[in-house]
This record gives sequence, structure tokens and C-alpha cells, in this order.
Amino acid sequence: MKPLRIKFRYQLPDPLTRYLVPDHSLMQNLIFWNGKKMNTEELVSCGLVCDSVSVFESMRAYGGVIFKLEEHLGRLFESAKSVGLSIDWPLRKLKDNLEGALHSSGRKDAFIRLSAAPGNIFIIVREPRKYRPEIYRDGVSVSVTSVLKNYSQAFMPEAKSSNFLNSIFGHLDPAASDNFEVLFLGRDGYLKEGRVSNLFIIRRGVLATPSSGILCGITRNFVLECARSLELVFSEAPFTRHNLYSADEAFLTNTSAEIVPIREADKRVIGSGAPGVWTRRLMAEFKRGVDKFRYQVHERARGRRR
Repeated sequence: MKPLRIKFRYQLPDPLTRYLVPDHSLMQNLIFWNGKKMNTEELVSCGLVCDSVSVFESMRAYGGVIFKLEEHLGRLFESAKSVGLSIDWPLRKLKDNLEGALHSSGRKDAFIRLSAAPGNIFIIVREPRKYRPEIYRDGVSVSVTSVLKNYSQAFMPEAKSSNFLNSIFGHLDPAASDNFEVLFLGRDGYLKEGRVSNLFIIRRGVLATPSSGILCGITRNFVLECARSLELVFSEAPFTRHNLYSADEAFLTNTSAEIVPIREADKRVIGSGAPGVWTRRLMAEFKRGVDKFRYQVHERARGRRR
């Protein structure tokens, strides 16, 4: 049967579109289906929309290098194993196709989406999302949704899959409409994560982030590396809304936005109401770490060519 082709138009769900640079929500995408380049305005409707689960990874490329590619692919295979999905392509083939797709796009900086469904591999390459500078300068507001995080006994939040229902319910919560992100509580009363981000707080000079019942973000892990480089003490441990409200600093992390300071949570001002000293230092260290990673990848590539 001939695959159904549908028009593909990338657009972030509200409320995040308001935080993007104008005219950035729609753009040309380079799409690969099982290694075959597709028309940039079409997407094949098969594995991603059929009656089956898929797993995916969202990645960033900086200066022609896919950031933390090995870690992303490792998590992809872990997610696939958890949901009972077999990925036919070996790791080397996936890596080669991702790097080839980035090269074909002609972009040095890019956002890359890799999705694996039964019998299908999709790669989408597009411009990275450009958020308004004020979210980094001034910080954002967040709210805690009344929707609880999926129970780990019934769902595996560590698997990055196409099951978005929990996040969709959080997005539909009226509290989400005026905030950059909504945060989920677990049934244990501890904060877990946002719809598309991990959560950090800094209290009395100690960085803390939830450790269980969450998607263990690649950006989250890199921020912990940055904290170690800055000799900032950190703890992966549960904390409550009270701990968030009384924090000196707080921020969110994800692949597209990197580190986003939180200025208020549930109408409570966090710290001074502006990005704190440690948050700003981590943001700067993040940039340095990306540059160092990119340089190391280029050096290894040059060494192989000698």
C-alpha cells in the first residue's frame, strides 16, 4: 500500500510559542524516513501515527556536532527496551544517518528529532528553537499542576516514548495558560519534573534536582557535570513545593532551551526574583562545556584523518 503523505507543519503547543522569537514556530524541515530523504513539507504517516508505541530523542547540534550523541542513543535503546520495541538499526548505522542528515541539511546549528517505531526510523532536522532573550535575562514563571505525575508502578517515566497523555493533561490544566512550564507532583508529594523539562533548585549553596520518577534528561546530567566543574555541591534527592518556594534560585533544563531561570513559582517569587549568581554561572559554564565538547569531537575527527 502506498504510504499516506500528509502536510507537516511544526508548531509548538501553547504556552511555549509566546516565548519564541517571532516567525520561528514554522520552518522548513529536512525529513529522513528509513534513510530516504523526504520532501521537507511532507511526513509519511506510518510508524509514528499507527497503533503502536514509538520512542524518540531530541538533540541539539552546535557547530556541526551533535551534542552528547552517544548518551542520546544510549537512552533511545534503553527506552526501546522498556517499552518492548526492537530497533533494527545498529548503533553505528543510527549515528551515521544522524550525522549524514545534519550534513545534508547544510546547518551547523540544528534541532534534531530521531524517532523509532516498529519497522521505521524517522529523522527530522530543523533550525533550533530561538527563545526570546528575556526568558534568560529575567526568568520565567511556573506553576504546579493538579495533575499528578504518572505512577512509576503503572508507567515508566524514565522511557522517552510517544505516550504524551500525562503531559497533555498537565498542559490542559488552566494553571498552564499563563506560565512557561507546569510542574508535576508525585503521589508522594514531592516535585518531579515539568512537561518537557527537568527541575533544579539552589538552597543555601547546594544544587538539588529530583532523582526518581523522572525522565533523566541529557541536559540535566550535563548541568550536573557543569556543577562539578564549578565545585558547586549538588544532591539528587526529592524535595517539596515548600523547598521550591523558599529556594534561593531555581531553573529548568531541556535540550532546546538549555537552562531557563525561574523567577516565580505559583505566584511566589523565587529568591530575588531574578536569575541568581549560581544560575548565571551554570549558564556560562554550559556554554563553555558545549564549546569544549565540540572542539574535542573535531579534534578526534582530525586525528582519524591523519
